[in-house]
Amino acid sequence: MKKDYLTKSDFIIAESCPTKLYYKKLAYPSILEEDDYLKLLADGGYIVGKMARLLYPDGIEIKIDEGIEKAVEKTKELLKKESITLFEPIINIDGLFVKIDILVKKNNTFDLIEVKSKSFNSEEGKELFIRKKNDWKPYLEDVAYQSYVLSKEYPNTKINSFLMLPDKAKRTKIEGLASWFKLNKIGKSYDVQFTGNLEELRKDDILTCVQINEEVEKLLQTVDKNSKLYLESIFPEVKKIPTEISKDCKECEYKHKANIQRNGFAECWGNLAFTEPHIFDLYFMGTIGGFKNPIVNTLIKEGKVNIYDIPLNKLSGIRGERQRIQLSKTKANEEWVSDKMKSVLDKFQYPLYFIDFETSRMAIPYHKNMRPYEQVTFQWSVHKINSPGSEPEHFEWINLEESFPNFKFAKSLMNCIGEDGTVFMWATHENTTLRDIFEQMEIYKYEDPDLRKWLNELVKFSSDSPGRLVDMNDLTLKNYFHPEMKGKTSLKYVLPAIWKNNSYLHEIPWLKEYLKKEGTETLDPYETLQAIEIAGKAELVKEGTGAMRAYQELLYGINKDNPEAKQQWAKILLQYCKLDTMAMVIVWLHWKNQY
Repeated sequence: MKKDYLTKSDFIIAESCPTKLYYKKLAYPSILEEDDYLKLLADGGYIVGKMARLLYPDGIEIKIDEGIEKAVEKTKELLKKESITLFEPIINIDGLFVKIDILVKKNNTFDLIEVKSKSFNSEEGKELFIRKKNDWKPYLEDVAYQSYVLSKEYPNTKINSFLMLPDKAKRTKIEGLASWFKLNKIGKSYDVQFTGNLEELRKDDILTCVQINEEVEKLLQTVDKNSKLYLESIFPEVKKIPTEISKDCKECEYKHKANIQRNGFAECWGNLAFTEPHIFDLYFMGTIGGFKNPIVNTLIKEGKVNIYDIPLNKLSGIRGERQRIQLSKTKANEEWVSDKMKSVLDKFQYPLYFIDFETSRMAIPYHKNMRPYEQVTFQWSVHKINSPGSEPEHFEWINLEESFPNFKFAKSLMNCIGEDGTVFMWATHENTTLRDIFEQMEIYKYEDPDLRKWLNELVKFSSDSPGRLVDMNDLTLKNYFHPEMKGKTSLKYVLPAIWKNNSYLHEIPWLKEYLKKEGTETLDPYETLQAIEIAGKAELVKEGTGAMRAYQELLYGINKDNPEAKQQWAKILLQYCKLDTMAMVIVWLHWKNQY
């Protein structure tokens, strides 16, 4: 794409921060960059796009095989017809460039349809746009920009704007719907082939088309003003639009540590980017002083971005207590374990079970009667410690079949951990997952009194029914801190902080497989996971999103009919999930070792 075009993705990123447009146009490295194929698999978005087109049987696709200019001309020529439906028509006027997902022309009226895999609930309706304003803002801006550009090219037409979205209020009547769509690699890109029953698909109707004319109209004046500003910044040459730095910069995708020479965050922040310990490392730093006028923004304006620049008298409440601990122990470079930790740990009854689940929520339901984005549970790992000082035993389960796995998942877990002892999780994902399965038993009329009773006793449904699950993330927040965790309490931060600084753990025989060094540095155990070659490419899973994508590949990817590839993907998933529960065991051992 030429730098002097303002595409809709350019416009959206500039709306989030005008300075980012400069970094995007000059191809600065972004931490959001990833494999195109994995993007396709991430949430089933590739299926949503294909499904949407199948609802318009007379649609004509505008291809760019012969270049953008010819695609633009072909779009113009076809839109001379009274009625026509186009897929990905290209409008390019005065440097404003859009490729529209679906454009339906009827006489002097256009229906502009943007297809997204974001979930929508038609039972809530457009109230979602108000209630979750920040979530929907980029999507509405996207369509508004497209409508604006289309209106400049065709000023005397009526434009109706739509978002086409998976509808969580609907349930599919088709078993294996996702399997009706097959990915094929063509050169460096991918094509989606539909292999199912077209008539059934159209009757199934799990996508909803939401008209957003009113929402778009409210944005058009801003789109007109800002698109001119953005276009001036990239033509005739790319220039940076200065933006005031603030707490919002914390999540900047151009904070690319591996490339200091082309690090957008560092360019904006100058020397303040390299302050250690940085104010962005403080636990919930953006809430101090209130969400509307956080103190951190005032400090940034004054060039005070060290965590010790935070006024202690502004730290209050439970979060303030955690922030004070972080500040004092970071300054002293000391680990902190609360005085209550021993009594807390001593009350837990053996055997101890450390559990971790891998789950997936896909835009297109996997199985009959499922809603879009309804959860599928495909894997669990358990480490069991029978008594103090005993070596943990490992158990695991994974689904490799195209069938609804949730009840098999829960039943196998029940048989593993039974009704006695203490069950640990990290954060609340496992509790939420099991609660969903309990509710699914009613929805799908799955009869198993033993499973229902077990779930009812295990899961926390409310403060009145606490269940058996213990949240180690909550234990960390209340009782543990290490300076290398900074402001984080996730397992991916707690584990390396403990592992790297406590060599006695490395001497335990059943932990030696996780001990690896680079020079004198002890590696994070997640860095010791082995990549496995699948279809000529080294693959590795080290975090939950990667696990979800691996499962998508296993069941619905280009190698789904390759038994050997499926087994290799399963192996990758199993080694990752096993480490998650072993990581919890390591943390537990270290906590117990404090007394």
